[in-house]
Amino acid sequence: MKIVYLIISFMILLLNSGCGGLRQLNADAKNVNLYFSYPTGNCRFLGIIKNPNVHEVMDIRSSLKDLEKDDNNFLKNEGAKLGANVIVLITHTPREAHKRYVRGSKNLTTINIHSVIANAYYCPYVKTDQLQQRSLEIKQTPLFENDDLQINH
Repeated sequence: MKIVYLIISFMILLLNSGCGGLRQLNADAKNVNLYFSYPTGNCRFLGIIKNPNVHEVMDIRSSLKDLEKDDNNFLKNEGAKLGANVIVLITHTPREAHKRYVRGSKNLTTINIHSVIANAYYCPYVKTDQLQQRSLEIKQTPLFENDDLQINH
């Protein structure tokens, strides 16, 4: 009987491992704004945010919205660590995403490796009220397009 419980516990752990580990937005990152371009002439450059393997290869059973939020939270959290209030995206390189169907469950989306590079700035006057907010959306091919990240224009 102990073996049955052990096998069931292991199976539950495997099923949950695909949807865990998504980043939460830290409290100090709430005022960090993401941009594709921003006039940084009056800003102080703080550093480069770089992650060559944002998610590795992961399977998610929930929705792609969780992964989209995770990418935004990664950039904002890393920017906050540097003291930034403005993040300007340099590159976000997708590999691919595809859906698989698993017996007994909803479709399982496999997200393959992608990288992100951005510059972090502290800008004394950020006029976020005049900027348009965008929601990040993951597309299957390509995984990300410039118009799809949660970016202010």
